[in-house]
Order: sequence, then C-alpha cells, then structure tokens
Amino acid sequence: MQLRENGKLCTGIRIEDMGGKTVANDLDNARVWFDNVRMPKDALLSKFAEIRDDKYHQVREERMRIEVIGQRLLTGRQCIAEAALVSARVLHEKTEKYAQEKVCNGLAGEVSLASMPQLASVFQESYAELDRMIAFTAGVGERLAACLRDGTIPDDDLVDAISVCKIRAIDASVQRVHALRQEVGSYALMDGTGFELVDMFLCCKFAEGDSRILQMKLTRDRLKKVQRAGAIGAITACFSTHGAEARAALSLARKLQPAGRDLEKLAAAMNTYWRDVYALADIIADRFEETCTPSAFIEGTPVERIKPAEKTWDDQWKEKVLIE
Repeated sequence: MQLRENGKLCTGIRIEDMGGKTVANDLDNARVWFDNVRMPKDALLSKFAEIRDDKYHQVREERMRIEVIGQRLLTGRQCIAEAALVSARVLHEKTEKYAQEKVCNGLAGEVSLASMPQLASVFQESYAELDRMIAFTAGVGERLAACLRDGTIPDDDLVDAISVCKIRAIDASVQRVHALRQEVGSYALMDGTGFELVDMFLCCKFAEGDSRILQMKLTRDRLKKVQRAGAIGAITACFSTHGAEARAALSLARKLQPAGRDLEKLAAAMNTYWRDVYALADIIADRFEETCTPSAFIEGTPVERIKPAEKTWDDQWKEKVLIE
C-alpha cells in the first residue's frame, strides 16, 4: 500500500519512531497505526492465492498454509542461532588474543592475562560449549538445507530441532560471553572490543520467535502426544529410551488436567506450574542435542570480521531525506 503522498502520510496512517536503542540503531523500529484504512483486493499479496469474484483461488501448485509461509521463520531462526554462536566465538578469540599480549604482575614475575587460571578456565569452558553447540546447530542446518534444496516442507521433528537451535544457541552465547566479560576486566568496557555489541544477543533471543514462546511450543506439542497416546501409552512411554521426558510430560499433563478446556483455569494452572513447563522444554531440548548428528559450519570464525559499533547517529536524518 502507499503510505505517503508528496512526502506526507496518507489519511488514516500514523507513524511513530520507537526511539534509540542500546544497539542496532541502524534498524529503524517504528509503530504504525491504520485507522479506517481500506485496501482494494488487488493490493493483497498474491503469491499463493488471489481473490476472483469475491472468492479465494489458489494460483500455484503449493497451496497456501502456515507450513509454507512459516518457512521464512525457520530459516531465520537457524540463521540467528548460527550468527549468535559465531559472534560469541569470534569475541572469545579476539579477547583471547588481547589477553595473551596483556602483561600482568604475578608472584614470580610478569605473566600474561590469559594465563590467569580463572580467565583460562573461561576460555576452555566457552570453547567447549560453543563448539558443541556449533556442531549441533550445523547438523540441524544440514537437514534444513536438504529441505530447501528439494523444495520439501520440514517435518515436525525438524521444526522442533530448529527451535531448539534457536533456544540453546542464544542461551549458550549469552552465558559464555557474560562469563568472559566478568573475568577480562576493564577491556570489556572499551569501545571497539566487540563487547559494546553484546546486546545483539538479546535481539537474537527475541527475534524470529521469542525463545520463551518456542519453549512453550515444545511443551505444548509434547503434551499433545501424551493426550493422543492415552493413559496406557503415556505410562508405557515412561519406561522407554526417553523415559525422563515422558515422565515429566505425564506429570505436567496431570497437573493441568483439572483445568480442562476452561481457558481461564488453564492460564492460571500454567502460571502456577510455569517452572514445570520450561523444565519439560529443557528435557526435550536435551533429547534433540543428544540424538542429533553433529556437523560443522562451512566457514570458520575469522576474528577480523568483528567491527566496532557506531556509537552516534544523526537523529535529524528524517528531516534531511529528500522525497521526490
């Protein structure tokens, strides 16, 4: 639709800038309101369907459904997971290089900052965790790439695996970078080190599906399996290979059962047992990590890719834009 005419907003449209952020100010986040705005039918996005004679008509072999449209979210989640892991590892490598050259006074003479046991331990633990998550995420990425090449729709298992990538990759990145900045001293406060960019990990956590929402989806889908399996099937699953997951799912299902289909009661029960909801999601995520075939990213983690953040910007840029 046309938002402006001769540089001015069209009737019924309001736009408001959402203000500055701690990071990613190159993204122009705004609120947009539409009040009594009507659009012609030919303005509809028509990749999958269009309206003819006031009826929907499919315009290609692949019918429009959420699995097709949602693939954009799947690739986005996968890319975000990979980007976060690579960014976290690059930041560690860059910081380690600095720490190896930073001289400190030790009891027996001068030593490098990198040799301090607490910092050396952080590097060791971070590389182990980040590399483990990279192997998992790359393995899931290969499955998604196969679907994209073949033009097939990812199955439910792959959709959940991608969600787990998003959840676990971001968590690992946030936790390991936080541990690093705790031990590296004032270097973490300096501009151009990469630490000024760490709020991007929060952006990753919220983008393409908030991690908490994805966790609740994992739990919801698992509870549906309990329902479909029935009492006997659910109890039998408790003694299977993934018995811990089955037992956690059955326990949560029993806690939520008294609410029935009453949405208010169900919401109250979910609030009461919210820890159980996320605990089950964590168990499910553990299963995906344990059973995934690991792989590796095609590219490495070149340190020179990390660039200093731009700290200032022209907040009057809108007034300088020439609208023809």
